[in-house]
Amino acid sequence: MGFSKHASKRISERHIFDYTNYGGAGDAFLYLDKHCRFEPTFTVKDEHKVPAITFYGLCLPGHFCYQFVTNVLEDYDPTKAYYYRIGYCPVGLNGDFASAITFLSPGMKGTQEYKLLEEANLTRQERRALLESIRNSGTLNDLDRTNDYRAIKWFHNNGIPQIFESDGFKYKPYWLESLFEFFGLPD
Repeated sequence: MGFSKHASKRISERHIFDYTNYGGAGDAFLYLDKHCRFEPTFTVKDEHKVPAITFYGLCLPGHFCYQFVTNVLEDYDPTKAYYYRIGYCPVGLNGDFASAITFLSPGMKGTQEYKLLEEANLTRQERRALLESIRNSGTLNDLDRTNDYRAIKWFHNNGIPQIFESDGFKYKPYWLESLFEFFGLPD
């Protein structure tokens, strides 16, 4: 599994505050290399399903990402570990190689959340507020600046989980063979 430069940069923007300094670059590499939790899924482009992976990040108490838990969940247990949905990477498959092409934050066009929002019976004002919240929550820096979790919470409460409890989140490591099998492609 490889990552394009663009996908790596966008994942880093979503999950790391400053990936441009030495420590942040190390955090970004370590995350993608060792701590990447993902599942195969699909995104949509021009009404066609595109193979993709969806990423999850650990929410540790005392760290900024724990705000996903406190702002999205009504009831949570501070003694348990939680993960938040970082977003999606459409994947290009070529022979034995898979490459993440780009990165989509939850709610961006092509994501499950975008489709949910498109199909929801909302007033113009409600839809506008959620679209604004999507713009305000694309990166950790955006969330730090705006503290706007409205869209993330709405997605979570309307059928697309954004926060997973570690005991209830059945993380399964997928390797390339599993991805090909999931996407229905010959290996």
